Amino acid sequence: MVPDPNKPFPSFPGIGDRALKNLAARLSEMTDVNGQDQDRAIGKKVSGLEVRKLMWHLVEFELLEVERNAGLLRSLSKVTRTPEPHVLTELVTRLPASLDKMNSDLSPTTVLDEFSLPMDYIVFDAYHRDRDHLLSRVDELAPNIRLGLTMIRRRCGEEIEEEDSREILRQLAANQTKGHGFLFMGGLFFEVDGKVKKKWLKTHEDLRELTDLFGTAEEWNELIVAASLNAEWVNITQVGDALVFATPGELATILTGSPSTSVFSTSTLSDFVTDQLKERDDDPADLMEVALQLRADEGPKEVWELLGHRAWQLFREADEAVPQKLKKALYP
Repeated sequence: MVPDPNKPFPSFPGIGDRALKNLAARLSEMTDVNGQDQDRAIGKKVSGLEVRKLMWHLVEFELLEVERNAGLLRSLSKVTRTPEPHVLTELVTRLPASLDKMNSDLSPTTVLDEFSLPMDYIVFDAYHRDRDHLLSRVDELAPNIRLGLTMIRRRCGEEIEEEDSREILRQLAANQTKGHGFLFMGGLFFEVDGKVKKKWLKTHEDLRELTDLFGTAEEWNELIVAASLNAEWVNITQVGDALVFATPGELATILTGSPSTSVFSTSTLSDFVTDQLKERDDDPADLMEVALQLRADEGPKEVWELLGHRAWQLFREADEAVPQKLKKALYP
């Protein structure tokens, strides 16, 4: 980004021009993805609401490449009503096609591929406040930002292309099962009857309310199961829907596949898995065979025992005799 030489230098009340340039240079080098280091640095120059005003001032006059700094972007996303709409739109056109271009020591939470929550907040407000202006520049947007805008348009009640809906649904599943996912990490803005409402994503029911905008329940179930099998998730609670709708074989793969966190590391996680299993419609014989095969393959004992006990319970609920091979496996 090259500053426009025709623009006057953007002085800010109470701060000298040299100090302003030095501050912008320091902020651009900071890598705190949460934006706290950046806020503190600005807080040494101004206080209160002036912190965000100064940051947006630097953005407007192109002294700060916020589009390359995840922490700065997060700070700005909290106060998108501070700048004029055209400043927001200008920033949206500069948002990168890849988060790898951002100066960050941690991966931001993403909703779609290369589209973080702070990006979503900024694009949403740019669209809500002056949609005609933003749409007039849509050809300037990076592909990930354009798709993010399409998702936002749907959350504002507009109809979108079926192809875009399918791709958004696929990416929602992929990003929910990557890292810590976006469920529990914040909320998304919607426009309802012309009014903006923030809906917190705290439960899988909240997640369903979002995904229902882009496809059927059956389509989401298939996508979230497929994405969960990739084992990129960190916490089993991210993939609760997959635990309910996976086949018995897929269920075993998911439960044994987490690369970083044991499914049974806490009683809370264990209880969560048990509750999800109760929502399934399993044939006890099928579930038993998966459990016994996992045992034969020397899979995690806590997983095959869990599945075996669930199969035992289902046999009893169906008034069927529990097979001897299952009894011997669980109680040798």
